[in-house]
Amino acid sequence: MTDIGLGFRTATLPHPRIRSRRRTLAPPAFAAVALAGVAMVPMGSNRPVLWALWAAVVFGLLAWALIRAPEGALGRRIARAGLGTPFLLSLAVVAFALLQAAPLPPEARDTGAALTGALRLSAYIAFAALILLVATRESRIRRMHMALFLLITAQAVYALAALTLLGDSAPWGAKTAYPGMATGSYVNRNALAACLGMGLILGTGIACAGTDSRPPGWTGH
Repeated sequence: MTDIGLGFRTATLPHPRIRSRRRTLAPPAFAAVALAGVAMVPMGSNRPVLWALWAAVVFGLLAWALIRAPEGALGRRIARAGLGTPFLLSLAVVAFALLQAAPLPPEARDTGAALTGALRLSAYIAFAALILLVATRESRIRRMHMALFLLITAQAVYALAALTLLGDSAPWGAKTAYPGMATGSYVNRNALAACLGMGLILGTGIACAGTDSRPPGWTGH
């Protein structure tokens, strides 16, 4: 700790290593938020190639965050949140999907579907682990919430503009499904509704942020 005299007041500053450790997870945290926003654009990433691309990016971000985080941080966060069993069950489902893709009898299995399902679920698990790892400070969580809320708001504005001002078009050209309905950068209107529903939840949380509804024992570190 370092004490700096400022007139009649004394300010206590944390050690530089502590300050740098507190900032260390901010870049992967906001990279994860940016990924969530970018993934909305190309048809809601509802294509196998895009799914594979974003899965690779998620795995890379998780590896980056693990390198920057203190040793064993992810395991401690999972245990502290009581999410050990859900993570283990999710990994068991991935293992089962990979087993379905193995060249074992009977042969009437869809290997491609099994591998795609394993990839998708693995990306979900990795993204959940990434957010759990980087969401360690209340101020950072609030900024992440606001950034994602603004990205979803932009999606809503674009969806209405594309429907009413841009000739009911899509980012990739003419719409092939759901004419006369707002779809934004998605193909399916239900996908847009799910996205906006998440935005509504985020907005409600931001609006209620002034109330102290933190659970007992929450420190915000």
